[in-house]
Amino acid sequence: MEDLELCQNIKNRKCNESIKILHERHAALIVSVSTRLSKKYNNWNLTQEIIDDSYYITYNSAMKYDPNKKTKFSTFLANETKWAYLNKCNKHKNVNQKLSALESFPLPIADEKQEVINKKNEIMNSINLIIEQNPDERIRKIFHLRYVIGKKNGVMPWHMIGSSVGLSAQGCINLHKSGIKFLKEKLKQEGIKC
Repeated sequence: MEDLELCQNIKNRKCNESIKILHERHAALIVSVSTRLSKKYNNWNLTQEIIDDSYYITYNSAMKYDPNKKTKFSTFLANETKWAYLNKCNKHKNVNQKLSALESFPLPIADEKQEVINKKNEIMNSINLIIEQNPDERIRKIFHLRYVIGKKNGVMPWHMIGSSVGLSAQGCINLHKSGIKFLKEKLKQEGIKC
């Protein structure tokens, strides 16, 4: 069968045998084009990628091929192989540029995040030490449940605290306000404005 007939079969979805024949017929051309381009651009890694993609390149070329343009299929396939190679070159170039940009990016971000986390923990520990001095056991328990135990990386909801302490949600909120007042007074005594 001629290349044109094989391309028509592929376009008409009778492609299994036709793509195999077309690929076997032109595989050497795909290897030749990619090897020539690898020499020119000194990028031998892409030759194997093009060879691995050769069935797809053949199929894609057959689907796009227009015999009305008076070009032989082999010429069209050579051009499609060239564009596939150049596209891969650009993708690799972009990836390499992004990697270079990442490598030049300063890494202390992780350290800065850890520093913020450490500072928050230090503040929470100070607050907990002050709240532990409160004579009302319920306030100590409310603060512990709300901020230390919490719920899913957040604060524990008032209704859940209420059921643990044996109070309504509003009762917990009122005691929490008393705890905040106690906390502010203790901080003022230590000379810290709030």
